[in-house]
Amino acid sequence: MYRAPDPLKQKAIKLATALAFAHSVFVIDTSSRTNVECRMQCLEAVINYFADSDVAVLTLDRSNTMGRDAKVLSNFKTTQDRFVTYRHIPSHQEPLLWLPDIVAWSYARGGHWRESVQPIIREVINLG
Repeated sequence: MYRAPDPLKQKAIKLATALAFAHSVFVIDTSSRTNVECRMQCLEAVINYFADSDVAVLTLDRSNTMGRDAKVLSNFKTTQDRFVTYRHIPSHQEPLLWLPDIVAWSYARGGHWRESVQPIIREVINLG
C-alpha cells in the first residue's frame, strides 16, 4: 500500500472502514530483531490470542516465510487441545487479506492515516 498514490490509499481506507470489521493490531519493536523474527513472534501471539475462540481457519498471505510459519503453527497444534486449520493464499486470490494490510499500514504510518482506521481497531496489543 505504501507505493499507492494518496487518493487510492484514502479510497482503500474508506472501503475498509465501511466494512466495519473489528481489527486487533499487534505491535512489535523491530529495532533489535529481524523481520522474520518479528513475524514469528507476531504469529505466535495471534495463535495464542485466538486459541480460546471459535476461529477454525487462519488464512495467511503467501510469503517467503511459509516454511517458518508452518513450524510455528505445527508447534501450536501439538501444544493445544484444539486444531486450527491454516492456509497460505496469495492476496490476489483472497481480497479479504487486503483489509489487515490496509489497517496495519495506516496504523504504522501514524498521524491522520492512523486516525482514519481508529474506528475499526478493537484493540492494540503491544508485544514489545
